[in-house]
Formats: sequence, C-alpha cells, structure tokens
Amino acid sequence: MFCPCCMENHEVQIHKVIEKNVYKNYEISYDAEYCYCPVADEYYANEEQIQSNFKNMDDAWHELV
Repeated sequence: MFCPCCMENHEVQIHKVIEKNVYKNYEISYDAEYCYCPVADEYYANEEQIQSNFKNMDDAWHELV
C-alpha cells in the first residue's frame, strides 16, 4: 500500500482508539480508526476512516441527546 506519510510502498498498520471530543457542546467518547506509518512514526486517516470516525462521533452524540 502506498503510504502518504513517508511516500513509500509498505504495509500500513491499522490502530483503533477511543477518541474523546467535544461535539455540539457535549463531551463524547467514540471508537476511531487510524493508519500508522512505522517509517515516519505518524498516524493518519484515509478518506474512508475520516467518514467512519465522523459517523461514530455523530452516533455517540445522538446517544446522549
């Protein structure tokens, strides 16, 4: 897989974390997923992960209100 962090082709690791965020004036926690580049020691999210992470955040907000 091409890694946009180090600009090389290598296996990218997927890490799942619990994010905490303030969304619409509520502090919420939700599951999020990021790619990790061990070459650059950087985390990043691809387009699919950005959309999924936002949906998880919005769903967590809906559970509170």
